[in-house]
Amino acid sequence: MSNQVLLNDFFEYLEKVKNRSIHTLEAYRRDIEAFLTYFENQDLTQFNPKQIRHYAAYLSKLELKPSSIRRKLSALQALFRFLKKNKYISSVPTNLVVRPKLPRRVKDIPKEAELAKLESVELGNTRELDFETVRDFCIIELLYGTGIRRQELIDLTLGDVDLSAASIKVTGKGSKQRIVPLNDYLKELLSVYISFREKLTTKDDTAFFLTKKGKKVNKSLVYVIVKSYLSAVTDVHQKSPHMLRHAFATHMLSRGADLRSIRELLGHSSLAATQVYTQNDVSKLKSVYNRFHPRSN
Repeated sequence: MSNQVLLNDFFEYLEKVKNRSIHTLEAYRRDIEAFLTYFENQDLTQFNPKQIRHYAAYLSKLELKPSSIRRKLSALQALFRFLKKNKYISSVPTNLVVRPKLPRRVKDIPKEAELAKLESVELGNTRELDFETVRDFCIIELLYGTGIRRQELIDLTLGDVDLSAASIKVTGKGSKQRIVPLNDYLKELLSVYISFREKLTTKDDTAFFLTKKGKKVNKSLVYVIVKSYLSAVTDVHQKSPHMLRHAFATHMLSRGADLRSIRELLGHSSLAATQVYTQNDVSKLKSVYNRFHPRSN
C-alpha cells in the first residue's frame, strides 16, 4: 500500500475519530511531509528505531527549540501507532526515541492591577461607544475573565452565551464541552455588545463575535486586538490571547483557588497540564512556607 493511501487513512482517522483541530492536522501534515522528504519517501512500513533516532539527531542539529522537536516526533509517534493499530507494522519505531526535555520557564504575565485598568470603559454611557470598541473589550475581558482559548472564543455561537445563567458553553479540544461562569462585569459588557451586534444590517447568524461587516472574527484579528490593548496597560514581552489565559489561571491560584477547579475552568484533560501555573506563584508558596514550617527562618 502506498504512503499516500496510508496518510489519507491516518488523517481521516485524526479528523473523524480523534476530532483533532484543523491546526493540529496542518501541523502534523507538515511534520510528516518533512520527515518523508528527508528519507526520500521511504515506505512508511519499513522504518526502524535507528532511523528515527538519526532523524531526531538531525532535528537537534538544526537548532530547533525542544518544543518544536517534541511536536515533530509526536506527529510521527501518532502516525506509527496508527499503522500498528491497523496491523500495517508489527512495532512502533518511535517508542525507543528519547524526546528532548522542555525547560521550565516562568512566564512574565500582566499584574492584576495592570489588567484592572482595562475596566475603564464606561458601560453606562453606551451612546459614546461604537460596535468595534465594545466588541474588542468583550474579547479582552472574556479571555481574561474565563481563561478560554483563542479558538474557543472564535468558535462561540450566539446560543453558547447564556446571560440569564451567567455562563457560556465552550467547545474545546476534541470537541469536549464545558460550562464556564461569567462575572457580573463581563455579563454586563456582553449584554452591551449583543445590543450593538443586533444592529448590524448583515451578519453571520451563528457566530458570536463578528467584524463590522458581519463576518466571524479570525485568529489574526483577535491577536491584534489583544496586543493593542495590552500594550496600553503592561510592559510584558508577550502580549497574546494565551497570555491572558495564563494570567487568568495564575491570578486565580494566587487568590486561593484550587488546581482542580482551575483545571475544570481551563478545560485541561489532566492536572499535570494545570500545574505549570504554579511556577508563577512560587513567591506565595515561599511566603506560606516561611510562615508555617517549623524549621523556616
